[in-house]
Amino acid sequence: MEQFNVALALDRLLPAAQYGNSLTANTEAAYNALRWQDDRPKPNWADIVAAGEAMLAEAAAPPLSTQLEAVLKQAGQALTSQTPTPEIIALVRNVMAINNELTSLANTFGGDNELYRQSALAAITDLGELPEALEPARQAMLGVLQ
Repeated sequence: MEQFNVALALDRLLPAAQYGNSLTANTEAAYNALRWQDDRPKPNWADIVAAGEAMLAEAAAPPLSTQLEAVLKQAGQALTSQTPTPEIIALVRNVMAINNELTSLANTFGGDNELYRQSALAAITDLGELPEALEPARQAMLGVLQ
């Protein structure tokens, strides 16, 4: 199992915490030996471990743009199974436009940040009412982004 960075985990829980001594050893003993100088309570070791493991999991997860791309592909497959009414054709065009917009955003600003997340949420919300068969795809897209 990969070792998390204790100092980064602490900073995630309490940004810019004030303490003396060093976390260079990156161990529980080093953490316990800190001279706590912050007004906020010192997190317990279990909280540090949980924050560190969460950071490792986030780092291992594919970027939002990659996750959303997979869900958009599923939505596209669901769309192709629909009778091609004018409404479905318009919806296909909207999904394509959203895909192009999000791809451009990811290429320009990166696909794993708050700007991307908020833009994707707005685009998916703007789709409006969907046929019942496509609602699971929207929920999956929203699940990736929340």
